[in-house]
Amino acid sequence: MPVVMEIGKWGMRWIYSVLDEEELDIAVLMGHIAAMIKVDELPSCDTVIQFTFTDVTESPQWFIQIHEDKREVCDENRGYEVDVYLRSTLQTLSDIWWRNVDLKQAVSSGDLQVTGASVYTKSLSRWFPTSMFAEQNKVRKKAKLASRPDSAPASC
Repeated sequence: MPVVMEIGKWGMRWIYSVLDEEELDIAVLMGHIAAMIKVDELPSCDTVIQFTFTDVTESPQWFIQIHEDKREVCDENRGYEVDVYLRSTLQTLSDIWWRNVDLKQAVSSGDLQVTGASVYTKSLSRWFPTSMFAEQNKVRKKAKLASRPDSAPASC
């Protein structure tokens, strides 16, 4: 497993230098989110989460259904009652996943709209996942900012 983790860290150092908005993949992102949701922090072991992407025309709605520890991702509602709704652009949700944007900031700014039963909305930061490699993204961003000539502190 250490080799896989190191490859993941290496990938995070380079992903945003080559990945642009057109290359974001909803199915991959939803699969990652579903796999990493903290089920033990959810109010129920039977939970359905609906995601609506405001900037996507084809299949803008996606669903994650969780039953006990089994997770299923689909781009249509299979008739289950939705417990919590998340609405944003694909870029915003990707930025939250990679920790480019703080989850709470995205909600307070309105970039991520969350509606549903309060037991889900109030506990969002406990159960909603981010990438295990996102810390590498923070390290890379800090290094990039530090290398900019305009990032030097102003002298008084």
